[in-house]
Parts: sequence; C-alpha cells; structure tokens
Amino acid sequence: METRLLFAEKTKSGLTALWEKSIRLENAGHSVIIANKNGEKPKATFVKLQNSIKHALIPVHIGYYVIQTKFKDGEFTHLVSRVLKTEGEFVELELVNFFKNGRWFKQPDSSLSSAIDLAKYKSTNTNQSKILYAAWDWKEHLQKI
Repeated sequence: METRLLFAEKTKSGLTALWEKSIRLENAGHSVIIANKNGEKPKATFVKLQNSIKHALIPVHIGYYVIQTKFKDGEFTHLVSRVLKTEGEFVELELVNFFKNGRWFKQPDSSLSSAIDLAKYKSTNTNQSKILYAAWDWKEHLQKI
C-alpha cells in the first residue's frame, strides 16, 4: 500500500512523538489514536487534561500503529497505518488497512480492535479529551460516567 509523511514533535528527551487527538464538530469528527506494535496502549510522555484537540504526546517507534478516523454525515473512514521510519520532524507511515463505504479492505488485526473502537468513539462524541487510549482503560472509565 502507500506511504506518507506526518509532521512529528520532539519530546524533551529528543524522542519523535505524535499527538493522540480528536475534534468533534456538529456533524463531523476526527480522531488519531496511537497503539504500540502489539496493538496495546503506549506510554504518553505528556498528557493534557484540559479541553484541547491534542490529548497525549506519545513517542512512536518503528512498528507502532496510527489509527486516523473521520466521521462525517453518519459515515466512518478509518486509516490504519504502521510507522516505518522516524526521522527528524517526520514520521513515515505505511497504510496497512482502511475502512470506507462500510467495508474494511481486509479484516483488521484483532489486537487493534480496542484502539479502533476508541477512535470511533472519540470522533463521534464531544468533550472526550479525558478519554485517552494511552493513559488508562477507557472502556472501564466510560462505565463509570
């Protein structure tokens, strides 16, 4: 599949990092969730708990996953990419799967199901900056609110 570049941040210790983030508008939303190479939640180096589009700064490494979800007019689009390279201000991603028009290109790896579920949730709900994949078990948190 195709590759592309994303702008990255540098942590105080010099690691290349991306933001877990989301925004929800009236009938559209967008979220970015990052998972490690096993599909598990990674460790964030910085977390913003106030209302912000950017929620957690996460150092990324080769093999990590970036799930980008868009929601518009009742339809989801998911891009599931794997980190190929981290260099300077950029992260090179390889698209490994996508969901469009109600169908996956191929069945997603089951290890990514929690990250994909959260990406959907964050793209369709307002004020979800405190629901962080990187920070804690978000499904358990939702049961409490």
